[in-house]
Amino acid sequence: MPLPNLPALLLLISILLSAAPHPASAIPTCRPDQSLAQLASLLPASNGCSKPPGMMVAGEEDFTYCCDRHDVCYQTCGIGKEFCENEFGSCMANLCEKTFPASQGCKQAAQMYTMGVMIFGGQGFMESQDGFCECVEKEELVEHYKGILEGVYKEHAVGKTEEEIESTLSKALGEKSLDQLRKTFYRVLKKYDTAIRHVDDRVGKNPPRPPAKKKKPAPKKEL
Repeated sequence: MPLPNLPALLLLISILLSAAPHPASAIPTCRPDQSLAQLASLLPASNGCSKPPGMMVAGEEDFTYCCDRHDVCYQTCGIGKEFCENEFGSCMANLCEKTFPASQGCKQAAQMYTMGVMIFGGQGFMESQDGFCECVEKEELVEHYKGILEGVYKEHAVGKTEEEIESTLSKALGEKSLDQLRKTFYRVLKKYDTAIRHVDDRVGKNPPRPPAKKKKPAPKKEL
């Protein structure tokens, strides 16, 4: 059932895509020797791209893969909203190009989704931030993020040894600013998306994904 006008469509999309359910909380006020960091006790969740039954956006495809990552981005403590919207738009554009190349309206629908959350997603973003931040001593920030990501790698990076995990974390987190630590957390969950909890309409879906990137062959060693 198509919606009657563009503003109504954008508003509804923003409400539906803004964020998954999150813990009822408020962003804490930290002491001067602390900074806001990712909540360690609960990983982000996604409810996918839920819409009322029968509602259609012209040209849309199954963007669940990107909605998962959009929810995670909104729930990444301290990250910028503009960064999340740019990531969301790029993700859908990539899906349209590589997974739905025959769909003529896919990119236009993706732009509509992106515009909706850019214009109206502020409240959903702030509410998501509320539930996934905690205060951590500044000198313990790297260890804090290391502890969270170590758990993600051990449970979801299938085939990685403990030595490989330790090496990966040392490279990923060493000498990083707080902003870089936050984005590293987001990018790790993007890569190991089985760590994203699925709730509500997201449960049970197996959405289309972009084709896996081909690994570059290792350079030949000279004898």
